Amino acid sequence: MVDRDKSYILFSSVVMAVAAKKYKAGTSHAEAEDFVQHLFDEYINEGLEVPTVDWIVAGPKKAVTWIASRLANSFRCYGASPKWVDEPSWRFLGNTPMDFVHQFEVEGCLSGDRYEGLITYVFFGQKECQDNGWKMVVKLVQQDKNEPGTTLVD
Repeated sequence: MVDRDKSYILFSSVVMAVAAKKYKAGTSHAEAEDFVQHLFDEYINEGLEVPTVDWIVAGPKKAVTWIASRLANSFRCYGASPKWVDEPSWRFLGNTPMDFVHQFEVEGCLSGDRYEGLITYVFFGQKECQDNGWKMVVKLVQQDKNEPGTTLVD
């Protein structure tokens, strides 16, 4: 019997590592859970080796290759990839990563100004509507050069 909870945790740690290293994308926050769960279900359904402690210690090369191939087209950027101040914090709609559009810092701040050191990251996504159409969703994330952490701007 597979302990899906432990296997999922091990699998998600590999997804986090690959996403951060290869795609500068963070998947360790609650908004990414549907995406990571969807990947895990696909991985298990393909009959690939179930993640265990031995699996992680041995260095799951085949799993890393599989995960990297699935992530290859998931984290799209219009222009340059984000240059995160702190841990990557990619945004998601359901189980789909949003597209990174731009990041900016307010230029010309006076020393001590409330915007000094604040970096804003802009993500776009499409949300399906009941009338078979879609609507644009924009999410902003902020990180501060002077403080650790990430803020999702509502």
